[in-house]
Amino acid sequence: MTETDEIQPDSLEKLVAIDSYNHSSVFIKSQLKRAIALASEFMEVK
Repeated sequence: MTETDEIQPDSLEKLVAIDSYNHSSVFIKSQLKRAIALASEFMEVK
């Protein structure tokens, strides 16, 4: 990932779409979903 300070909402879908390089990424994806959800909530609070 090149853009680390700005996470676009569709970046998770892109990671899921190019999943062929990583077959055991279910846990990583669930953590990413949590991180993106928390980040979006934090941005809304600001």
